[in-house]
Amino acid sequence: MSYFGEDVNQYLIEFKKEDRSRFNEFYDKYHDRLLTYAVLYLVNKDLCEDVMSESYIKMFRSINTFKEDEDGYNWLLKIIENTARTRNLKELKHKTVDIDKIYLPDQRDNYAESDIDMFLERVIKSKDYKNYVIAMLMFKGRKQEEIASMLGITKSAVCQRMSKIRAIIANNLKKD
Repeated sequence: MSYFGEDVNQYLIEFKKEDRSRFNEFYDKYHDRLLTYAVLYLVNKDLCEDVMSESYIKMFRSINTFKEDEDGYNWLLKIIENTARTRNLKELKHKTVDIDKIYLPDQRDNYAESDIDMFLERVIKSKDYKNYVIAMLMFKGRKQEEIASMLGITKSAVCQRMSKIRAIIANNLKKD
């Protein structure tokens, strides 16, 4: 069990019994630690308090699934992590990139414009927005570092998605 596990378990057991009288005490004692954990997973750090509010709501909604013999602190951290990741996906989905203002170098990827258009159309229909934006930036000649910076994700995540995009295009070209 984690360092805070037993103490957090006592609060969670009370919450599970629908006794929320000590929530303020719990909040004062653990909020800063939990908030710090949320910051680790968020792309947009300004959303920390929103993520924490959502996490507390999720904690109370799913308190009946909490098992008293498990580590309550780690259980809470998992809720916060999942909430932060969900918020990141929403942010990425709604993040707009002005494709017309993206610098297009003379060098292009080795794909014909018609193949690129066909691929992007398929991506749009599948509603794979993350890969769509990365594909557009990739085909416009942006480097992995630039794409990662623009979208607020890691360079390795961009690299993995670019590899996936290239594999999908290669498979589609083989079929046609």
